[in-house]
Amino acid sequence: MDKEKLKKIINVAGRVITILSLIFVVRAVYRLGFDPGLVSNVPAFVGVALFSALLFAGGVYVQGLAWKTLLDYFGSGKADTGEALCVYAKANIGKYLPGNVMHYVERNLFAAKYEIPQSAAALSSVFEIGAQVAAAFIIAVVTGGSAIFGVMDEMLTTSWRSYLLPGVLVLVCLCVVMALIIRRFMGEKIKKFFTEHPLPGFVSAICRAVLLCMPLMFIGSAVMVVLYAFMGGTVDRAAIAGIVPGYVMAWLLGFVVPGAPGGIGVREFVLTLTVAPIVGSERTLTMMLIHRLINILGDAAAYLIQGIIRRKQESRE
Repeated sequence: MDKEKLKKIINVAGRVITILSLIFVVRAVYRLGFDPGLVSNVPAFVGVALFSALLFAGGVYVQGLAWKTLLDYFGSGKADTGEALCVYAKANIGKYLPGNVMHYVERNLFAAKYEIPQSAAALSSVFEIGAQVAAAFIIAVVTGGSAIFGVMDEMLTTSWRSYLLPGVLVLVCLCVVMALIIRRFMGEKIKKFFTEHPLPGFVSAICRAVLLCMPLMFIGSAVMVVLYAFMGGTVDRAAIAGIVPGYVMAWLLGFVVPGAPGGIGVREFVLTLTVAPIVGSERTLTMMLIHRLINILGDAAAYLIQGIIRRKQESRE
């Protein structure tokens, strides 16, 4: 296909995805059913919300660096960093579309523009997800310790522990079998891949990606603490020690566990278990609602910022 025609198709597809994403962002805000009556001091709330949204937007760009780090490794560093971050921020709102996969499509369109193999784009997205999970797990274990097992007991009952060791053994066996199959049928390709992409570089890229995924987790936790203070709570060491691991565990388990008792969302359920004993049930529910609203506003702010950056770049050209 002619390169100009391909560019036009990519641009049109990108615009369609963006328009649909913006529609679903508005829908997500509407469906929250946010009641302004929950806020007693509106000017202060607006200030806190805007500041927190900008923090989230900054976190999105830092996490974009994690994806760019992996894309550089798998795609041999062909893409411009500034444009890659703008694409990441733009594609990020695609997660509000049904299926939660369209933001990956936007990234693959960007890879096609720079003639980066689609396999490299796909691998960078897959390992970025893994880096997010690893970052959350490390923070949850370091800040919450064994509390994560108590949460799992509440969610799945203590019987899950009896299945843990057999489950791990089965998983290890499956990994060994898959490794043997891959070696049998793709041995030469894998050898070629690691010849072109040395293993130390892979380990370095993964470690950097994990570290770059951590700031957004801390920002989410910090916003919860700020909301607690805004709602009249006393921010002391005990409150921080409960809210930070509680939020990160909620994010982690919400990502890896498909459901929760009573049809409650996993993250909401975990936050109720971990944070409510510290801040109170009613305050926890209000904090979750406002936090979700700020998160959406942060994603929207990241999108607007990338639009401003792109327009400035176009005007210079």
